[in-house]
Amino acid sequence: MRSEIKLPWYTALLSGPAEGKEFDRLVREFALSSQEDKKASIQWYLNKKLGVSVFVRKGKINSIQLYSAEHPDFEGFQGRLPLGLDFEMTRDKVHALLGEPDHVTPAVHICPDLEHAGIDRYYRSTCTVAVSYSKASGRLEVLGFESKTKSSS
Repeated sequence: MRSEIKLPWYTALLSGPAEGKEFDRLVREFALSSQEDKKASIQWYLNKKLGVSVFVRKGKINSIQLYSAEHPDFEGFQGRLPLGLDFEMTRDKVHALLGEPDHVTPAVHICPDLEHAGIDRYYRSTCTVAVSYSKASGRLEVLGFESKTKSSS
């Protein structure tokens, strides 16, 4: 991924605790809520209407995702997407903007809730940027920011 592209502020929260002033800011800014017990090992903070989710594992923020209206579980993120992306972009347009991905996951079709036309991952020093494409249209469907793991180094 081209180094000049600036990551959004909330990517600094990845791998950090799902508590504190900055996490509260994230929850407020995207009007997130969670139905899970705070002590559960896995939690989702969601706003389906605004098209945002935050996945928390063992008390640490694992991923932050922005969804297009094409995703069956979300109405679609209406704000400006980070990195100069938009939900109308095809894989070719994303590659023209961000460069060639570091890793590509092939298309998946398991059931309507678990299908995509592939995921491109761009490894950064602080996180992984994941771009998932719609099986129906081939356009950007989910823009995710994932905590840095050994597999994404």
